Amino acid sequence: MTDWTDRRRQAAWRQRRIIMNNDGDDAGGRHIAPGIEPTTEAFRSQRCTGLENTQVDSIVYCTGGCFDQHSLASRCDESSGHPPGVWGESDLTRHWADRGRDALGMVIDFCRAHDKEIIWSLRMNDIHDNWYPATMPRFKKDHPELLLFQPDDVGRKRPGPDWSEPHMLATAVDYEHAEIRDFQLGVIEQVCANYDIDGIELDFMRNPVFFRPTLEGRPCEDQHIAIMTAFMCQVRELTERVGRQRNRPLVIACRLPSRVDCCRNIGLDVERWFADDLVDVIISCIEFDSFTGPIEQLVELGHRHDATVYACMSDSCFAFAHVADRQPAWAGAATRALGAGADGIYTFNNFSPTLPTWNVIGDPATLKGQDKIYAVDNLAGRLRTWEPAYRRDGCLPLNLPGAVDLYVGDDVGAYPPKLMMLRIFVERMTWSDKIEFRLNDHLLDMQVNYATDGISPTAVSTFCLQVDVDAAQLRLGANRFAAEVESALDAPTLTGLQLFIRYSDG
Repeated sequence: MTDWTDRRRQAAWRQRRIIMNNDGDDAGGRHIAPGIEPTTEAFRSQRCTGLENTQVDSIVYCTGGCFDQHSLASRCDESSGHPPGVWGESDLTRHWADRGRDALGMVIDFCRAHDKEIIWSLRMNDIHDNWYPATMPRFKKDHPELLLFQPDDVGRKRPGPDWSEPHMLATAVDYEHAEIRDFQLGVIEQVCANYDIDGIELDFMRNPVFFRPTLEGRPCEDQHIAIMTAFMCQVRELTERVGRQRNRPLVIACRLPSRVDCCRNIGLDVERWFADDLVDVIISCIEFDSFTGPIEQLVELGHRHDATVYACMSDSCFAFAHVADRQPAWAGAATRALGAGADGIYTFNNFSPTLPTWNVIGDPATLKGQDKIYAVDNLAGRLRTWEPAYRRDGCLPLNLPGAVDLYVGDDVGAYPPKLMMLRIFVERMTWSDKIEFRLNDHLLDMQVNYATDGISPTAVSTFCLQVDVDAAQLRLGANRFAAEVESALDAPTLTGLQLFIRYSDG
């Protein structure tokens, strides 16, 4: 190993208990209260100030989306955030850029002042402009021939639920065109050369579509995989050249599907990337299945190639009915991911810099004794445009009778909680149905919390049931939850399964 590669390895393995993804929506000052002077301090108050002495060791900052929408000073005339009326009437992107420091620059200064890593994130195929046409950049308007979706695709249907509806990808760019790859390389080179960053992130999950086969509902072919691998080689050559010029390596991070086969299906040969030393840090994306998403495969692959692997979770995954505090869900998902070998936690859509979560979820020592929620993820309605990057096995909804695994990261036998309660949601069930629930073969004496359509014996309802469980019924790791049912109507469907573990007195 050369001195240079050893230094890059040290950069790749630096401590990152928590990596906070900032999607860049603060670039326009949309979270600054009216009447507050738009100073640097006001900008940082949105998502930086408060993170100084927390477990957040790294900030990943995204300067834009929709392919050519960046808050970078040299590019914000094209797309300085969002047009008035989309997210708000005020956009301060140009204001800060004119005063010599754009959003990325201000975040870099914050990180340097507080010894935090700063990584710039590039979204590889953000298609928010499909829902917000006013945000479509000029590049796409001028070059519709470089988009995946073409006039002949109008009316095209997906072949099955494992693929996105083609019209949902209507504004995605086609990486088979050299113009697209060259454009992205130009932006990467500009940022690497002009900003004091520690590395770059290629975000392949916004959105996971790059070639025609994905639009057409089939796996990518070898030619597409070769194109993206060649692109990754160009990125590595660029970052190495700039890094040697500044005498400090730039790490390459990639946010990817959590399964190798899903990566390959959309044109990303992560195994080849590792073999050719094209990536240093992997973000295993369990954004929509934070409790059940399998990160073990990428952890094993990354560690075998001396790369770090982080578990990416989204705050939106932790919105449970009748549960206001999301920190126990973050704590449960983080405990499970760290126990599976992740080197740290990567947060998505979690932005307030004063959340107590930043002092908890990055370290097993601080997670011990924290109240937690463990759950089985429900993917119904969540995967619009993300279908090829996820598998539904092991997730809800589940037609009953059936069984599913609930993963628990706490050893409740060795460290007993004060309360453990299982909550179950079943749709299309009636009071006349005969149903039995078992946890690891223990019969559960369920109590009905509520039924949405009352107590009529024949009315179809959504039922919320719950039961207290004890340490003898739970095990560390996978816990088998099974339901047997006799229903006179349609088969009931399990739509929610949540385990609440409370150590506190509250």
